[in-house]
Amino acid sequence: MSNRHRVAHYSFLNQPSRPRRGVAMLLVLISLATATILTMAYVSSRDNSIEIGANVADSATARWSAMSGLELGIAVLETESDWRTNHTNGLILDNYALGDALVDLLAEDIETGALPTESTSDVRLTSIASVGGVTQTASATAHVDDSAASGIDLDLSEFSVFTSGPVLLKNNSTITRWPTAPASAMGKRISMGTQSLSSGSVMIENNAAAIDTTVYLGAGASGTAVMNTASPGLDTEGLLANIPLPAPPQPNVQSVEETQNENLNFTDLSVSNPTSIEFDSRYDNIEVSSKMGILQLDGDITLVAEQNIHLRNDSGVVVNGNVTIVVFDDLVLDNKSFIELMPGASLTLFVTGDVSLDDAYIGNLRADRSVLDTSGNESYMNPERITIFDMENDSTWTTKDATVVKANIYTPRMNMVLADDTAIYGRVAVAKLEMKNRAAIFYDHALNSGGGYTNPNSMVFEADGTLKSDVTSLASLDPADLQALADALAAPVTNLLGELLNPLLGGGGGEVVLGPTDPTPRTITVVMDFEQHGADSSTWESQADGAIVVKINNSGSGTEFTASFEAPGPLTIVR
Repeated sequence: MSNRHRVAHYSFLNQPSRPRRGVAMLLVLISLATATILTMAYVSSRDNSIEIGANVADSATARWSAMSGLELGIAVLETESDWRTNHTNGLILDNYALGDALVDLLAEDIETGALPTESTSDVRLTSIASVGGVTQTASATAHVDDSAASGIDLDLSEFSVFTSGPVLLKNNSTITRWPTAPASAMGKRISMGTQSLSSGSVMIENNAAAIDTTVYLGAGASGTAVMNTASPGLDTEGLLANIPLPAPPQPNVQSVEETQNENLNFTDLSVSNPTSIEFDSRYDNIEVSSKMGILQLDGDITLVAEQNIHLRNDSGVVVNGNVTIVVFDDLVLDNKSFIELMPGASLTLFVTGDVSLDDAYIGNLRADRSVLDTSGNESYMNPERITIFDMENDSTWTTKDATVVKANIYTPRMNMVLADDTAIYGRVAVAKLEMKNRAAIFYDHALNSGGGYTNPNSMVFEADGTLKSDVTSLASLDPADLQALADALAAPVTNLLGELLNPLLGGGGGEVVLGPTDPTPRTITVVMDFEQHGADSSTWESQADGAIVVKINNSGSGTEFTASFEAPGPLTIVR
């Protein structure tokens, strides 16, 4: 390259650039504007800092007050107050002043989803606390164990399954809670029991399962009485005596054979069109024979079949009253046949012979009779509305296909075989039980009154944990036998209708007299589970300072309570 070219190139590279005016000023203005905006935002945010702080404090106060309201509710449930009926649309506390808060306490019967009644034992409490316009809610479910007040219950309805002989679950059969039953929300364990003491008395194999189940065994049971090769783990509970399995009550009618009256003759009843019976009736055989054949039973009546009742394909019986059906031989329900209850109706069914159900239905009235839900999601019906008893030894209950039964089944002399997609919603007490294929029993915890054998505080036990001799010697659940037991124990006994049979000769220590400063006696056991709202309540204490002290004092002999409230923090109940 020539020197001329090199000089020219050098001159180009060292050419001074033209100055850019105003850029620094623009950057200063932008920075100033940003700082101004941030400063104004900060100052503006401080304008309501007092209100924010007050809301935070009110929220914390309301939260703890709601929790304290639950504790007050549990305190009421632990007394013998008449909270089940002494409420206003479910309100046990209404605008109750608790420190700076006003608390409402609502009670709901878990079984029915309605207001508490005299029979309520599982209750949902909802505490709503308001402080300075801030509202917090806390809920809990509680089981009220006042079995001493509800009486001794000996029909074994606290067991999903109870047998005198072996229990066999195989294939994909299942015993679990009834998911749509309101009481299932409590998440209680299921109880199973057997009088059998030998090895393999309860066998669960293949893919079968008894979920969250405790097996109750009598004294001297084999160490291998429960053999579980498939199910989730089972708990076992050993008792100091064998649980009795009394005979069921008997109907108020006798068969012709029992009366030995040869002059008694009855005709057959064949139903092929809609037919109603409104009075006590007795036939030799009863057959409902077509899809149009609907036999409706109206009123408080008794229908007796000297031999069989046979419901053929798609036919059925509709119960509209408090009806008793007595079958002195076999009960047969064919494909898609049914026995349905109208709202408010009940059925007591006595069967001497065998029960055979094939793709059949026994339960409440359905909108669509083609649907049989064996998955556990059948609509809820109190299974005590249908009670089934046996009347003789060596009979058999068999089911197949998609059979659904909602009932309280107490047939202790009957062997039961559940197959295919059978689903029993309620409970069973039988001689022997075999479940196979996809059969299922969905237990309703509402059947457990707390007065039976799974409650260590029940009056069936002596102080040392043994069963009372009058209980173990009970022969049957006939009303006369139950009344004799109530008299012998000087304690109320619950009959199969849930009614109390009080001792005719009195008994008990009389009413306890309280002084003006004596605390209200806490004679009722309450088991409570908190339902979490927001943060886990187990972490609240570690996240707060100060303390809450709730002082519950009895004001006289009633059940009114007062409370003092301090700063948020660990909860202390002073009773």
